[in-house]
Amino acid sequence: MVVRDLLLGAAASIALAGSVARADLLTDADRAVEVIRTTRPALTRCYLRELRASPDVAGQYLKITVTMTIDPRGRVRHARVERSTASPALDACTIGILKKLRFPRTTDGVSLRYPVIYASGA
Repeated sequence: MVVRDLLLGAAASIALAGSVARADLLTDADRAVEVIRTTRPALTRCYLRELRASPDVAGQYLKITVTMTIDPRGRVRHARVERSTASPALDACTIGILKKLRFPRTTDGVSLRYPVIYASGA
């Protein structure tokens, strides 16, 4: 079982590819993505809970696209599921984890769209 994340947008792709060598070149969105990546263990627990409740999802590709607004102090002000192929329970678990995150402070805050992909056996 693998829980992985895919990112939309050029800035996020650069951060994922590891081609940004200097921290001062990272955008606020790149820093936010780094924080989101720290949730992998918790998101894995959400997915395992989902597999126990609904074994038929094993082998399925589940994608939850989340829209988040992070205020200048680094707190999540809004997080919602924009689109999902997962169950309401997995959606709620994913959102619950992301809402608790604390991000680096920024001048203006950050709005981002982040897809979380759950897939087993990949």
